[in-house]
Amino acid sequence: MRPTLKPDDIHILISHARRTAKAFVPGGNLLWKAAALTEGVADDVDLPGGDTPMGLYKCGLITKTQPDEPAHIWASYGPWFIDLIDLENQETGRGRAGIGMHGGGTGLANPLADDQPLIATHGCVRWKNGFLKRALIPLVHDVQKQGGTVYVTVTA
Repeated sequence: MRPTLKPDDIHILISHARRTAKAFVPGGNLLWKAAALTEGVADDVDLPGGDTPMGLYKCGLITKTQPDEPAHIWASYGPWFIDLIDLENQETGRGRAGIGMHGGGTGLANPLADDQPLIATHGCVRWKNGFLKRALIPLVHDVQKQGGTVYVTVTA
């Protein structure tokens, strides 16, 4: 399903195979292109920890990880987590929950680095921390503040 964008909406199209994301404004003009990873640690999309299920989502709550949280939270998610709400039953229909977009990377030398390597997640979309801070978080925040929606489509 392709969303019908209202004037304040944004559509992010993430290609699993290309490991890239492109953001589009209403009318189809490209806003930006960035690296994004949808690979999971499990081999099967139907299992917890598998690839991010393909389909249409919308961005929900933005959460900033806090300094008093355990180190594994910082390592896993980096400084930000954006909840993804499935719109086609692609996540909940598999009995999965909690998929989102974040940076970080458990096992990396510096999971909070701006330009950390993108490694597999447990089903989420992983971004570079610096890109999250510079572009994605401000975009989602501004769109939601204006009453718009940030749609995310994950494709093969």
